[in-house]
Formats: sequence, structure tokens, C-alpha cells
Amino acid sequence: MVLALLLSGGCSAQQATPPEATGGAAGAAPDASLGGGSGGGLTLTEAGPHDAPYPFCGWLEPEESDASVAGAEQWCDAGLANPSACPATEPKPGSPCSDLGLDCKYASFDEGVVVARCEGSWQAVAHVCARKCGPLDGGAKVLLTDKTCGESGVLPCGVSPSVTKQELLDGRLRHAAKCCGLGSTGTVSVWLEDGCAVGFSAAVPPLALVAFKDCMRGMLEGYRIECADGLSCAEAVVTTLP
Repeated sequence: MVLALLLSGGCSAQQATPPEATGGAAGAAPDASLGGGSGGGLTLTEAGPHDAPYPFCGWLEPEESDASVAGAEQWCDAGLANPSACPATEPKPGSPCSDLGLDCKYASFDEGVVVARCEGSWQAVAHVCARKCGPLDGGAKVLLTDKTCGESGVLPCGVSPSVTKQELLDGRLRHAAKCCGLGSTGTVSVWLEDGCAVGFSAAVPPLALVAFKDCMRGMLEGYRIECADGLSCAEAVVTTLP
């Protein structure tokens, strides 16, 4: 399962280099972004030498796992019961609470769940568990069929306590798409099978489309993405709207 350049030191689609991965055929450099649209506190890896042929462009380094934190992914388990300290009925947003950091699930929607979190008062937090892209056929979609799944290597994601696996993947895709030149507005959807991208579609300005697609192909094709396992779709949306 697709941007002005990322930050002030981003690179253009023509300048992007493939990501560095573990296992398989090594790429040229690492990159990617998101975690629930915020990046989940991800850290950019350092750029390469100044005399390198292209500026650095790749996937973000993986999140550091914390075995003591179950993370937001736990709420995607339909069978998970709320902690005993949770109110029996959903609290009204803004109402006072005392168990700081307490999360309680009361509602769900088509692609995720809504969790009530105690931050002195109850706040509603939505998490995306599994996106749905629809069928990979027709339209201006790019099929990734030149390499087998995992042939290029494995891209690690790590685990973030604040976002789900889907949100972590979406965030990394958003960073990669920005690195390829998506701009200030645009959308990229990626279709996934067995943890690998099998196709993508992009809504970008026509003049940048060819270079952008070539860049994204190099970032995705043949790589098994750790946090994509079990997911069928990823989406990166960049907008100037609040």
C-alpha cells in the first residue's frame, strides 16, 4: 500500500535514492514517515557524505520498541477487554477523570477504533487499524511486478506506543512520498500483499508525475515492510487544510 520538499533539506524525485534495508539485496539509503499522521516521534537518519552524488533520501530509522508498553495496536484486537478502572459506559468528552493515562475502548468504525483517554479530563482518540483500498485494477495505478516480495530486502519499522501498526506504516509512507516530491498537497495509496507493495496510485501535479512514480517505485518495489505484515493497504495524505 504516495509530495515542496520535506523540511528544508528534502530531495527531489530525481534525486531520491533507494532505501537501505536489512537482508536481501542492499539498497542505497534508508527513509519513510508517519505514525497516525504525526510521525509518532520518529527520527530522521543523518544525511550521507557531502560529496555523495545525491542528497539523502530514504525511509526513517525504525522506532525503538518498549516491551513494557502494549501500544495503540492492542485496541485493534476486538476481543481485548477494558481495564477494570474504566467506566462501565463511555464518559463524556471533557468530563473530569483522575486515572491519568488510562485508555478505554468504547466505539469502533469501519477502519479503526475510538478510545477514551484520561488526561485530567476524558479525550476521544481515534486510531486506524486497517485501511481498505479497494481492488487493484483500472485507473492510473502503477503495478510493482519486476521484483519478488523481499528480493530487495526488509525495511524495519519498530513499534510505537502511541500509534497502531497501520498508522506507523502510513506515517513512513508519507515521509517517503514527501521525499520523492509529493508537495504540499497530494495523496498516495499503496496496495500490499504479504508485507510487500504490489502497486500504488498517486494524485500529484501532472508535470511531476513521471519522476514521482519512478522515485516511489525505487522506494517500494521488492521490499518487505515490517509493519505492513497483515495489512492490505496504506495511504499518505498531505494537505494544507487544518
